[in-house]
Amino acid sequence: MAGRATEAALLEERILAQISASVRRSGARAKGRIASVNNALTAKNHGPVQLNRDNDYIRMD
Repeated sequence: MAGRATEAALLEERILAQISASVRRSGARAKGRIASVNNALTAKNHGPVQLNRDNDYIRMD
């Protein structure tokens, strides 16, 4: 029984590590998309405009 408990604990740890890594990657992708949109908005509007994480536009005059 101890072997199965250890095996289950290792499997659980591995799954949690994969989920954690996935969440970190998607967070980095979201930040990259926001930066990309911010750059496009600034170029289009010829002035500093920011898109925050809540997709709200903020004029930076």
